[in-house]
Amino acid sequence: MLFSFNSALRTSIIFSLIMLFSRLVGQVGYIDSLKAELKIAKNDTDICNILSRLAENAPDEEWPMYNDQLKKIAEKKLKTSSDDIFKRTYTRHLANSITNEGSIAQAHGDNNLALACYRKSLALHKTINYKAGQATSINNIGSIYERTGNMDSTLYYYVLSLDLSRESKDLPGEANSLSNIGSVYSSKGNISVALDYFQKSLLICEKINDDFGASLALGKIGMIYYNQGEKN
Repeated sequence: MLFSFNSALRTSIIFSLIMLFSRLVGQVGYIDSLKAELKIAKNDTDICNILSRLAENAPDEEWPMYNDQLKKIAEKKLKTSSDDIFKRTYTRHLANSITNEGSIAQAHGDNNLALACYRKSLALHKTINYKAGQATSINNIGSIYERTGNMDSTLYYYVLSLDLSRESKDLPGEANSLSNIGSVYSSKGNISVALDYFQKSLLICEKINDDFGASLALGKIGMIYYNQGEKN
């Protein structure tokens, strides 16, 4: 029961619920504004940027539609554009749309298709030397190995993702990788190391004012203490 949890876990759960509610309320207005922008957008680059944000934020029943539109436009523009800057932009959009397809496959339990999508997106990010994108793709590859129980490979990819996030100064990506690495060590029973990674993730989330990410890190820390029998 909630009252038996340690104070850190109890606080993190309440904080997570508050952040989730606030996020949902704010997201509705944000999605509506994106849809309004999409209706009047004329430039393909602007359209892709809006579709990308909708694919990231729209409800589950809607975002795959926006992702399909994003992929089609990116593929078309890459065939016709000769400008290097535009090619880089549309390559990123194409890679992200394929990553999203991988997440759909993963949600449906098709690990092989998901892994193929993540590897394809990684290859695209490599062609433009976009390390933050590479880090995301590699992190997703690691999540597939985690799902299948291959924890050594999981840790390898999460650490590689962390290194690339740090190289690209992608603080949200770094916090996410630190949290994922902590989860691997936690599953291995190496609690002290897991806590160290969770705390490092928490510090970054606090630094970048990511309240939701901070609440998740607190939740993982609290859960460790709870599982260790440290209750109030």
